[in-house]
Amino acid sequence: MGKGIDEAAGRTALDDARRHLLLFNMKESASGQTFRLDECLSRNDLFAAFSELKVLGDEWGADHNFWRYLGDAAHDLGLSDDEERCRIKSDQDYSAKAIQMPDTCKGLPIIELYSIDQACLILLAKSGFVYWNQTAGVACGQRGEEGVLVPLLDRVQDESGSLVECPLHLALADLAWGPVLGIVDDKRADEIDALFRRFYFTECLSVDRSRLLESEEAWVYVRINPFKFRLGVNVATEAGVLVWPNSD
Repeated sequence: MGKGIDEAAGRTALDDARRHLLLFNMKESASGQTFRLDECLSRNDLFAAFSELKVLGDEWGADHNFWRYLGDAAHDLGLSDDEERCRIKSDQDYSAKAIQMPDTCKGLPIIELYSIDQACLILLAKSGFVYWNQTAGVACGQRGEEGVLVPLLDRVQDESGSLVECPLHLALADLAWGPVLGIVDDKRADEIDALFRRFYFTECLSVDRSRLLESEEAWVYVRINPFKFRLGVNVATEAGVLVWPNSD
């Protein structure tokens, strides 16, 4: 337990976790429950303080930020098993509360799309997995849907032979979404439909005009023509979500 311990960083992370817990999660009826925690911190008993914070976090239903801070403290104190548990709790709370998704998606495994570097299509179908993306530019929305992820266009080579970004992603980014939450109206839908017609693998797609209010930058609901879908066979769904790297 003493190997690789950074007490100063651990104390800072514990203080951050305590501050966040009291600010955002504390119940009015629980005002006296921090006595043992504060006593542990006053004598710099970091391991006992960690245990007290973990108990309070469970009892008060602490949020993902609390568990992230506590995970940092566990890392700094060399508590690898506790660090893993805190990271899992943070991820579980984040997916349950921060990601906007249908109720049918709750409890399913969630795969994040932050690392994608191209435009992709989520085929809306029963798959047992939810894909989620950051959306709406600087508004930093979090959206998720159950489905199957299909890359649309690969990177291409420029005149020098170097790989450059996915052309559909670049074209979507060039639409200059602006500060109004990356809104999708009929004019923007027309622009996206025109982009779909430029590429062989996206001719099957069109913006779903019935779901414009649910669409935004990096998250646009589309209709799929199964007779023109060239990235698979026997695709049973005609609904999907166009996703690409969010600008923020």
